[in-house]
Amino acid sequence: MKIVCDKKDMLNAVNKVIKAVPVRTTMPVLYCVLIDASGSLIRLTANDMELGIETIMEGTIEDRGILAINAGIFYDLIRKMPEGMITVSSDENYTAQITGSKAHFQIGGMDGTEFVRLPYVEKDHPIRLSQMSLKDMIGRVLFSASPNDGNKIMTGLFMEVEDGKMRMTALDGHRLAMRTIELNEEADPEEEIDLSVDGDEEYGEEAGEAAPLKISAILPGKTMGEIAKILPGEADSLVSIYVTEKLVMFEFGETVVVSRLIDGEYFNVSHMITRDYETCVRVNRQEFMECLDRSTLIIRDNDKRPVILNITDGVLDMKVDTEIGSMEENMEVSKEGRDIKIGFNPKLLLDAMKAIEDDEIDLYFVNSKSPCFIRDQQESYVYLILPVNFVD
Repeated sequence: MKIVCDKKDMLNAVNKVIKAVPVRTTMPVLYCVLIDASGSLIRLTANDMELGIETIMEGTIEDRGILAINAGIFYDLIRKMPEGMITVSSDENYTAQITGSKAHFQIGGMDGTEFVRLPYVEKDHPIRLSQMSLKDMIGRVLFSASPNDGNKIMTGLFMEVEDGKMRMTALDGHRLAMRTIELNEEADPEEEIDLSVDGDEEYGEEAGEAAPLKISAILPGKTMGEIAKILPGEADSLVSIYVTEKLVMFEFGETVVVSRLIDGEYFNVSHMITRDYETCVRVNRQEFMECLDRSTLIIRDNDKRPVILNITDGVLDMKVDTEIGSMEENMEVSKEGRDIKIGFNPKLLLDAMKAIEDDEIDLYFVNSKSPCFIRDQQESYVYLILPVNFVD
């Protein structure tokens, strides 16, 4: 195999796929990036058996072939090569030669035919939305997913598609984030490059039947986080999503991401959300966010002390008292309903504030023991945060 390409193109491609290289695996070849120049295109692939990423890159194929090369070493090597054109080649012993300007490296590779390919996914009933919409949606809910797999379902994002709308929900037992957007049914798909490859039995499952128009699936948080990182986020470019019984595939530009879905039944979120309330408070988001941020200055990471909100007519008084010291601040608000005093982990409130773009927001309360709801009139976003008990 021998290919010639610009360093920037190679680095960009490796930077995308390396996110699917496993930290630990019993299959040494999966620590590699697969460079496939056996056809008319140069494809780079990484696969940890749960998440797989493949992208097509610009370059010239001078000698067709296929090579697996250690991802970490290859990435560092390409990153530090001189700017300009580089050549990557291999011999019959899978020894890789990497040359750029006056720099020349020789490192051992592996037989690319041993690499586990991404599974084939039927492209029926695609969900299409702009890259910008998907990137934005992920960023505004993912922080509410659980970071550990004590309950694997909580590590995922629940995606629902119905009646021309897409909704994503995440929760971790202390809070919930939900976003809903309208899908543009009139959007014309871009001219597609066939990025798919034949399935591989090692992956474990066949792709299954194509998803119906009404779709629900639990998407791994890791997958969604990596997609958000590599999505260009262009408003006029589309992402196509294909869901089967076990897999989900995202296709955008010249990149395809395939991931297993999380098995199981998601929580009945509709039972958690109420539209009843005893108190509604409208606050300036930026001012409220800055007050919360200041309150965290005297709270250690392992400190369970809450920030206490005392809401009366026209005033929200914020107070926190810890071993480090105390803080009290008040701001003008508009209140409807009863006065209320309630405690929260300020970080949870702060995360929700950062995920909302509105200048003015509404906080809804039932009582001091029930969750706070933050939502707009259209319910394009809903954030639920559980209170913290405190001694008055």
